[in-house]
Amino acid sequence: MTISRTASGEEDPRKFAEERRLVLLLGSTSILFLICVTPMVILNVTLSEVNLMKYPYQVFRAIANLLEVTNYSITFYIYISFSEDFRSTFLRTLNCNSATPLKGMKTTPATTTTVTQRSV
Repeated sequence: MTISRTASGEEDPRKFAEERRLVLLLGSTSILFLICVTPMVILNVTLSEVNLMKYPYQVFRAIANLLEVTNYSITFYIYISFSEDFRSTFLRTLNCNSATPLKGMKTTPATTTTVTQRSV
């Protein structure tokens, strides 16, 4: 990110803000993934018939499953918050067309095209 800025000699604040938002998006989802999936990896490595009968192992298994589901849920909200493209596509998919735009959303005016056919 900083190499491309210093090499060109120009600082475009919009490009820098977009790069920063992407770094935050990727960094936050990566850290969240590592935190939430690590217990499931430990669970799969230590899985055995003996451990399945132990109460603390069952609690750990429940927490690992909960963290894994939480990871998927929170990742969705991270994408919605940091990615304008993802947010607009999601709202378009839900047909959320309102007269007033949501905070942070840009609206583009609807254009109509009229095609007339001339006979020769």
